[in-house]
Amino acid sequence: MRLAELWSEAWRNVISGASRSFLFGSGFTIVVGALVTVDVITARDLAQTSAEFRRAGAATVVLVAPGSISGSACDRLADIEGVAAAGAVQTSASRVLTLSAPDNPLEVHEATPGFAGVLGRPRTEGLMLDAHAAHTYGVNPGGALLTRQGTLRLSEVFDYPDDGRDPMLFDAAVATSRSRARFDQCWATIWPYDPSAWSAMATAVVPSATAGAPTSQSQLNGRLGERLTVAEAYADRPTRWAPLVAGIAGLITALMGAFRRRLELAHARHLGLTISEQSWQLVLEWAFTLPASVAVLACTVTALVAPPQAWLFELAARIVASGVVGAIAGAALGALVVRDRQLFGYFKGR
Repeated sequence: MRLAELWSEAWRNVISGASRSFLFGSGFTIVVGALVTVDVITARDLAQTSAEFRRAGAATVVLVAPGSISGSACDRLADIEGVAAAGAVQTSASRVLTLSAPDNPLEVHEATPGFAGVLGRPRTEGLMLDAHAAHTYGVNPGGALLTRQGTLRLSEVFDYPDDGRDPMLFDAAVATSRSRARFDQCWATIWPYDPSAWSAMATAVVPSATAGAPTSQSQLNGRLGERLTVAEAYADRPTRWAPLVAGIAGLITALMGAFRRRLELAHARHLGLTISEQSWQLVLEWAFTLPASVAVLACTVTALVAPPQAWLFELAARIVASGVVGAIAGAALGALVVRDRQLFGYFKGR
């Protein structure tokens, strides 16, 4: 039988319902869809946990050495692999009286330019204000803050919520510059967790200045635990076998489809259809069926992943692709589960 004839026969079987494509296609979609849903939700939740960990300041490490932190050395920690940002800050603050709220003095902490990166802002020199304080004083980035000492130009606004982190910068301002050499604290955002990066922070301390002076190192916010190893959690997630399971499910579904039609397939072989021709016919039937299943699965993933994230789509695509390959392989092998010499046995046992 020529390929065009096989193509036509397969299409007729699909649209007539003889191939039971709706039944087995629906089964394939449900099983693979469940695997996609569970794995995507698991991975998405891990990503959200990771983002919350960093957003809460739990990935930020604070090295305390009063008057002994080298500002330039602390900023250079950002060049170390695994350190996203680093900067030094002074714990003591100057008080500024604003004209808009004279009864509420604004505390201004000196810091290095790299400290802006620790607060999630671009590296800058100038005045940065906590978002709560910016709302209180009614000023936005680029705006002017009128004080009794003069006008201060605001360069950035940073988020510093009261969520369990050190409250030093809540409702306060940070003035970044290169004018100061020594600081009280060095902050570094280390992600993912890396003990060697924690140890490297000690290089920001000026050795001659720490004689007899106590130092300490801790998280900015310990509310969410000391460490979060997302890479390990992702690699060990229970749903990591979803692509393999999807492939096996696709294979079994296609084989079941062929076995359910064993009487019809054995009869066709009895009439002269070869095993290879029958395999091609079954493959073509699944090729006509699978696009609808893939379209439904794509809509499912789109609904799960909001806003769109390419890595989650890639994760889902691997599961779907594995299921499709399994189904095609099962269809190709489907003709082997049928024996034409057992035609009458199939007929009696129907």
